[in-house]
Parts: sequence; C-alpha cells; structure tokens
Amino acid sequence: MRRPELTLLFILGLSAASGACTDDEISFNEIERLRVLGIQSSPPWLLEGQTAALQFLSVNNDPNIDDADLRTRWSFCPLQADSTLGFQCLITSVEDLEVLTGTVALPPEFELAEFSEFGLLISTSSTAVLPFVLPAETISTLCDMIDEVDLPPFVTRPECNGRFPITVFLERGPFDPQSADPDAVDPDRRVIAFRDVDLVYDPTLETNPPNQNPEISSLSVSRAGEQDFVLTSTAAPIVLRYDTVYDLRIDVTPDQAEDFESGDDDEPNREQLTVTWFIEGGETEFTRTGFLPADDGDSFADLIDNEWTTPSSANFEGRTEAQLFLVIRDGRGGQSWIVRDVQFDDVNGL
Repeated sequence: MRRPELTLLFILGLSAASGACTDDEISFNEIERLRVLGIQSSPPWLLEGQTAALQFLSVNNDPNIDDADLRTRWSFCPLQADSTLGFQCLITSVEDLEVLTGTVALPPEFELAEFSEFGLLISTSSTAVLPFVLPAETISTLCDMIDEVDLPPFVTRPECNGRFPITVFLERGPFDPQSADPDAVDPDRRVIAFRDVDLVYDPTLETNPPNQNPEISSLSVSRAGEQDFVLTSTAAPIVLRYDTVYDLRIDVTPDQAEDFESGDDDEPNREQLTVTWFIEGGETEFTRTGFLPADDGDSFADLIDNEWTTPSSANFEGRTEAQLFLVIRDGRGGQSWIVRDVQFDDVNGL
C-alpha cells in the first residue's frame, strides 16, 4: 500500500503538467464590463458542525452579455496551486479526495457531487452552502502529513495554524452554447473569483471569538465643501448632477474593527478595515480607504470619507442612472457591501 504522503506528491506532480490561463487585467474601481466585486461567507470562519452561507456581488456592464444568459457555478477546493498554475485545484476526483480524507463520503448539504476544474462543484444557484467539509481530526492529520513532505514550488502550502483554508471558487458568465448542460458557463467569457473560508479545527481557538463580517451602516452624500449630507436609501435613488464633485461619507461603527488574538503574542490586536469604492462612471479621489489601528488610533476618518466627481453627460453617453458599490473587508476573511442607485439630473440634482 502506498504511503498517503507519496500518493499526495503523485497527485501534485500530475497537476503540474496541465497548466492554466488567467483573465486579462481590467480597470480597478470603475466598472466597465462583467465583474465580481465580492464573495461573502457568513460566517467567514467555520466551527465544526457549522455551515456557511455564500453569496456574491456581481455587476454586468458588458453590452454583449444579456443578464438573462448569465450562469453561476460554485466549487470548493481543499488544496490548490499558486498563481503560476492559475490557482487551479489539485484535487480533481473522488480518488484524490480519498487520499486527503480517507473517505469518499460527501456532506449531505452539497447539492451536487461532481468535480469541476476548480474542485468539487457544490451549486449552480446564486447562493451556496458550504459545510465544515472535513472532520476536524482529519484536517489535523492532513496538516501533519503536509508538514512532513516537501511540496512542489507551485503548491500553495496551507498555514495550518488551527484554521485550515478551504478555497471557494465562483464562475460567473454567459451560458456555454457548446455544452448540453444548461448551467455550463462559457469558459472563454467567464469571470473567475475565489476566496478562502477558514475551518477552525483546533478547539482551543473557539475561546478566541471567530471572525464576523464587518458592515457599512449607511452612505451619505453632499456637495463638495458643504456639510449638509443627504442619507442615501435602498428604497429610492439619490438624484445628483453630472460632472459635479460630491463628498461621500459612510457610517461604520467602531465595533466593526474587532479585537483578536494573533497567537504570536499576548497583546490583543485590532482589525485593519478597508473599503473599496466601485463606481459606474466618473472618478473617486481614492479607490480604497482604510483604517489602520497603529496609525489612526480610534479614528475612522481615513476610512469613511471619499470624494466622487460624477461623469459628464457626454462621457456617460446619455445614461441617466448609475450605481455605487462599496465593499468593506477586515483582512481576516470578513466582508460585506452596500449598493446605492444614483440618477443624474442637472436641474433637480443635489
């Protein structure tokens, strides 16, 4: 019988030959085509016995893709390659999974039980459910096994610090006309996004509160230099003027930057928050804003304020509507977002 660590290396060696390609670079915070702006896991860390609800934030500004044609595929991967192989999953069959886990039994929460190029396909819906996919004892054994072998340079070595990262992949794009599967995504026109969900396999970490998703409470807008902020709403769009500078301000309560123990020292740490300001036209002063406890103390001033110059009517090609997408992240896997609608009217705008 082959030793598990040797079988693992055999799997990794075969994977090296397949290669992968990545999508072209696109503009950062201005949305000009199909984009995935965020993937949320609730909660971002899982204790044994828990499940995570997965959802995504995506925008389609590609005139050649109809929203009705968009398809979604969720997969997860317990072991993946690095960027040189396009972050592809190294577990591509039930046999590979058996090498890692010692069993081929799959959690009953999975809607599907087939493998894609990104691992185990778990959903083709707009949302997905990720259970604690491997027993905590199995994860601990797996980490010990990985620690004993010299992994090839293209393999991303899991940290195994009491939490084991499971990579969730999202494919979003129009359906594949060459496939008989109505849920297949066109591989030449898709967007691929991924994130890690941490499985807490060390029970001693349960006393250190697992991470929660930070939240933005609200967004307010005012003409630049004025202090009369108008609160935006999900119920109705806010009306602004073309080619005008506005101050944007979000409300984030202090408890959204959680205290935590890193394990490296006895001193408590505080999360570093970042907000990405995605827009559908014009230009923001900052693409990202942030809160750094070491530099900012308890002040969120650098996190919550930004400036937006709205697009001109000519550059916006006659469009009268746009959206703002604000995504907040805590650097430990937590994230959420708010979306606000904007209308442009040079007579009645703020």
